[in-house]
Amino acid sequence: MHDLNREPRLPYGDAEFDGAGLCVSVDYLTQPVAVLREAGRVLAAGRAAGADLLQSLLPHQGHRHLARAGRRRHVALVKRMLAEAGNFDDITTLDRSPKGWGDPLYAVIGKAKPAAG
Repeated sequence: MHDLNREPRLPYGDAEFDGAGLCVSVDYLTQPVAVLREAGRVLAAGRAAGADLLQSLLPHQGHRHLARAGRRRHVALVKRMLAEAGNFDDITTLDRSPKGWGDPLYAVIGKAKPAAG
């Protein structure tokens, strides 16, 4: 167990992984940019990290800015967080919402930049 709200630093080495995902959890992070920056640090260059988003965020549990955001703004805020992390390129968004009945599902994905240095 590793509480990212208490300690956003991941206990892994640089460029140790080929992929990372935050499954409907970026909304609940208290330091989302720091966690995303860490995801970029532990990814090999060019590998993807993604954050899945549901529109059904519970306002009392999630990041207050995201809880008040509409669908487009919610996606834009997470896209901006990934950009602010500073170690991702090619940031894109995907709409994977079901047709008809079901909760909307979106993803923001970026590719890790090569480590500076």
